[in-house]
Amino acid sequence: MAADDRLSRFKNLEKVRREEAGAQPAVSARFGALERAPEGAPAPPSSPVSVERFAPPSSAASQPALRTLEDVRRAAAAPSGLELATFGQGEQPFVRCARCKNDHHALASVCSHCEANLHTPEQQDFNERLWGAMRAEEEKAREAASRAQAALMPTGPSSAPLPFPSEGSTGLTPEQQRALAEQMAREVAEHTRARIEGDSLIAGLGRGDSLGVFAWGLSRIPPRVRATLWGVGLGVPVLLLLFKGTRPLGLGCLALGALLALRAWMGR
Repeated sequence: MAADDRLSRFKNLEKVRREEAGAQPAVSARFGALERAPEGAPAPPSSPVSVERFAPPSSAASQPALRTLEDVRRAAAAPSGLELATFGQGEQPFVRCARCKNDHHALASVCSHCEANLHTPEQQDFNERLWGAMRAEEEKAREAASRAQAALMPTGPSSAPLPFPSEGSTGLTPEQQRALAEQMAREVAEHTRARIEGDSLIAGLGRGDSLGVFAWGLSRIPPRVRATLWGVGLGVPVLLLLFKGTRPLGLGCLALGALLALRAWMGR
């Protein structure tokens, strides 16, 4: 009896499992398990934005095609409709905050640094006094420039005001321009020579050329001092040759002087 009960319970369990396995849909692919809309359900409405954003602008058809360079110039000269803020002669093109002293555009209403209101009477009075002081400084500078120009004018009944030098001109006579060009050329040549000699000195130090370094140092001495040194350098060996005990030293000094002179002459 117990064996029959176990068999009946086993059959009931297997029956439930077979029914649950048959109720699951068969999944054949990755996207087969996605939930599908029930049959007869209305389709979701499509948004018009997703379609209209890819359409060309409505004004594109009314705009003429730019085919030639003249069409491009004509289109560039046409008004754009953008209003620009313009300032007249003598108007303050900026506004300064009285609290933090930061400058802003003339149409700004709030300070970007301390967030103070820029349209208060205190702010307006501060900017009026500031702009007046700046205009006074500009006027003083202009008057000083006029006085300096008047001081350079030649005196006499036929004197005429000298024009300001235009852009690209120096205001000098041809002789003055030539002298200035020669002076600049000499300075450039001296600078180049000093740079080359400095490079030679560094190269001589790197390869142990002591004679070259000595010749370079000798060339930097003024000519008069150099002539005095050469005279002393030649006179001492001659004096050493006059005495019997110092003749070898004198010969050595003469040989060394000859080598230095030859090296200095070759490095010219």
